[in-house]
Amino acid sequence: MKLRLLTAALCLAAAPITWADNFPSKPITIVVPVGAGGFQDTTTRIFAKYLATELGQPVVIENQPSAGSIVGTRHVAKAKPDGYTLLAITDSFTITPRLLKEAGYETREFTGVGPMVKSSFVTVVGAKSEIRTLPNLVQLARKRPHQVSFASSGSGALPHLAVEMFAAEARLDLLHVPYRGVAPSIPDVISGRIDFTFNPVGVSLPQIRANQMRALAVSSARRSPLLPEVPTLAESGYPQLDITFFAALVAPAKTPRPVIERLAAALNAVKSSPELIASIQQQGDEVAPAGSADQFNALLKDEEARYARLLQDRGIQTVSP
Repeated sequence: MKLRLLTAALCLAAAPITWADNFPSKPITIVVPVGAGGFQDTTTRIFAKYLATELGQPVVIENQPSAGSIVGTRHVAKAKPDGYTLLAITDSFTITPRLLKEAGYETREFTGVGPMVKSSFVTVVGAKSEIRTLPNLVQLARKRPHQVSFASSGSGALPHLAVEMFAAEARLDLLHVPYRGVAPSIPDVISGRIDFTFNPVGVSLPQIRANQMRALAVSSARRSPLLPEVPTLAESGYPQLDITFFAALVAPAKTPRPVIERLAAALNAVKSSPELIASIQQQGDEVAPAGSADQFNALLKDEEARYARLLQDRGIQTVSP
C-alpha cells in the first residue's frame, strides 16, 4: 500500500513538469481586441511569426474589435488558463477598468507574459501653424487658457492621457477635442482647425516626411532614431516627462507558472532577431528589453496606479463604452 501511495504521489508531482515540458502541443491563439492594421495589431503579427518558429507551433491572430477593447479582453479572461489563449494589450488595458463603465474585467484576472515593444509619442502641429517649437505652444496656451485645442483618438485613450500628463507638468488649460480614432483627426491638425496632437511616432511619420506636419518634440527620454533632429520633452524644458507606451502579451490569471515561463522565455528569445528588430523599427517603435514575467507584472501594477492618479488629478470622468 505504501509503495502504491508513493508511486501515485510521485506521478502527481511529476505531471505538471511533464505537461509544461510538452507545451505547446497545439496552435496558440493571440486575441487582438482591436481591428486589423493598427499599432497593436501589426506589432502582434510581427511577433507571432517569430514566436511560431520559436515555440514550434502556429500562432494564430484573432481580431475581436470593440469599443474600449472590452469584448476581446473579456473573452480571454474567461478562456481556459492553459497558455493557448493569450491577449495582446497596450497601456489602455490598465486604464479601461477605471475609465469605462461596465468594462467587464479587472486586471487581476490576467497575468503578464511580457512586453513586445515600447513606443513614444510625437507632438505635431500643421506645417503652416504659427507654432514652431514646444515653448511656442506652451506660451500660446498660457496666453489663451482653454482655447488652444488638441485632438485625441478618444476620451481616455493613450494620446489623450499623454497630453494630460504634459499639460499637468506645464500647468496648461487646454481644449480637448476627442475623435473616433487617430485617422479622422489628421486632416484637422494639418489644416490648423486643431492646434496640435500627440500621435505615436509611426503614425505621424508620413505626414512629417511629406511636410504636412511639423514635429515639436518626442515624448520619450531619448530622441527617436526616426526623428533624430526632433528634441525630447525633457530637452524642451520638462525633464520629468518620459511618456512611453507598450504592446504586450498577457494570459488568464490561473495559467500555470511553468507555462508562463515558457512563453516569456520564447518572447525574450525572439527579441534578439535582427529581422524582427528591423521590422519593429520600420514602424517607428523599439523592441522592449528582455525580462521576466514577474518584472512585467510589477510594471503593470505601477502603470495602473499611475493612470488612476492621473484620471483623478485631471478630473477625467468614467464614460460608457
